[in-house]
Amino acid sequence: SSTSVYPQRDRSLVTEESLAEPDSDNARILREAEEIVLENGGTVLRIAGIYGPGRSFLLQSTMDGRAVATDRIVNQVHRDDVASAISFIGQCQTIKPPRIFNVVDDTPAPRAEILAWLSQRLNFPLPISPAPACTFFRASDSRP
Repeated sequence: SSTSVYPQRDRSLVTEESLAEPDSDNARILREAEEIVLENGGTVLRIAGIYGPGRSFLLQSTMDGRAVATDRIVNQVHRDDVASAISFIGQCQTIKPPRIFNVVDDTPAPRAEILAWLSQRLNFPLPISPAPACTFFRASDSRP
């Protein structure tokens, strides 16, 4: 599943016990799928935005000069950590309910901070662009 099932937009700390009443169609479908998995004894991993080789929207947008710095909190996880979490859960003999786990990096950060770090590290100027009125990404601002 995905951390997008959390509707919180107030920078609150979100845990596996937090309200998960999605506010988008895709997230609602994920939440329905979670219920089916849980009802059948399965385990749900709610995964944050994945980054790693070949997967990094923030890195690519910085390199392309399309990065938009905002104070929105970004939650991500490296693809190797996702694989490790799946492997770990798969090796567990028993998992007591509710069998839901958030899989995220330990330190969420403001998008502007991440973009500034990438810009400096790559020696790419960070363009100053106003945040678009409407974007295709989820406007998350919570800290799972």
